[in-house]
Amino acid sequence: MNLTQKIAAYIGSFSHNPINPMIEKQAKQHFIDTFACIVCGSAEPSALWIRNYIAGMSASHGSRILFDENLQVNPAAAALYYGFCAHNCDADDLSKNLAGHPSAVVLPVILALGTMRDSSGIQCLRAYIAGVETASAIGKGFLGGCFSTGWNQTTVLGIFGAVAAASVLMGLSEEEIVAALGIAASEASGLKVNYGSSAKDVSVGNASAKAIFAAELAKDGIRANPDSLGAASGLFRTLAPSANLDAINDALTHGDSDFLYPGIILKPYPACRGIHNGIDGALALRAQYAISPEEIQTVTCLVQDTVIESNRYPIPNKPTEAKFSLGYCIALALLHGAVTAADFSDSVSLEPAALKLAERVKIQVDNAFTSDNAKSGIEVIILTRGGQEFRHRGQFAKGDPNNPMMPEEHRTKLIQCLSRRMSIEYIDALLDRMTTLEKTTICKIYDLCNSCAPAQTIEMQEL
Repeated sequence: MNLTQKIAAYIGSFSHNPINPMIEKQAKQHFIDTFACIVCGSAEPSALWIRNYIAGMSASHGSRILFDENLQVNPAAAALYYGFCAHNCDADDLSKNLAGHPSAVVLPVILALGTMRDSSGIQCLRAYIAGVETASAIGKGFLGGCFSTGWNQTTVLGIFGAVAAASVLMGLSEEEIVAALGIAASEASGLKVNYGSSAKDVSVGNASAKAIFAAELAKDGIRANPDSLGAASGLFRTLAPSANLDAINDALTHGDSDFLYPGIILKPYPACRGIHNGIDGALALRAQYAISPEEIQTVTCLVQDTVIESNRYPIPNKPTEAKFSLGYCIALALLHGAVTAADFSDSVSLEPAALKLAERVKIQVDNAFTSDNAKSGIEVIILTRGGQEFRHRGQFAKGDPNNPMMPEEHRTKLIQCLSRRMSIEYIDALLDRMTTLEKTTICKIYDLCNSCAPAQTIEMQEL
């Protein structure tokens, strides 16, 4: 059995194997988290552009669109929209093994297919777990820097997690899954050069859409090379000649669940994960010492070398770039005591006070941070005009399994995300229903969302 066939067999096993209760509990939390990110992202004007684009792909028996009961589209179009919404606020979860965002690619497939097929909550959860675990298992073959830094692993590898989710929901045979993986191998794409622009979010949605495209064609009889992923000229060797295919094999046969070890990262802030330790530090120092921004002379950040790539726009020119600016995010934290999706909305301008403070943020690499003792570690050092110095050293940012969000912290995030389209009474009802996902259907969740009176609604005719 070749590698692609082994991956297909692994995916197929999720259709019938019992779900580990510990994995189910963690998976449900991330399912809800990503759904909230999709709702949050759907409030952005840029999401309306995608919604207007997919409106031309309407289908009488297609996938339903959240908060738009009058629109049904083909499932690939719906997945494009949901993938864009899941990722455009940059609050979606992160897998260390994938080195990317698995749920943003996987859950859109489930929402798109689940509403069309009226899938049960447990079917959707099973498909979601299959997708995330598959993306993680494949990601293990590319750890250690063998993957070119220009490729976006969320989409280039995450697409196969999305194929896994589609395969489980659609009930594909192993032969059909092999074909779907092969079709998707030729569709895998995504570049980091687009970080800081909406094109990055389009690529995530497109990966979800292509996964459904691949699964549907495979179901209809289209076939591909039987080892499109693992062959000498297959995708994995083409992407990285030194890829560790044995690590993928090991993960498929007896690897740990990504939900349990090392655990998937929840993001408390809607910004690039690599700068979260800086936000944590700024918030902690502000809360402990009541530092006034006017008193700050300089902010020095001693950073792990991996943070340099995350800080793509030291002084940003637009909100999408600001999510990749360590200085700007630290400035927001010091000015307001919070960093929220509203700070980076398409509809706002960059804050002059935050830009001015960001100019006083200096960055130095600290080699004491290593992969053994930190993940994008940052020490924030604030020097006041009066000569006082305050320090906070962060090794694992809030949301990491080594520094988990508490239940009340996660609930606060969910409410912040959902309240961009829903009022609080509907939010409570939605969270109650999704907490018992195994007892409902995805269509009933849609019914609840579409029946609510949104707290903040996009006025489409004005945009």
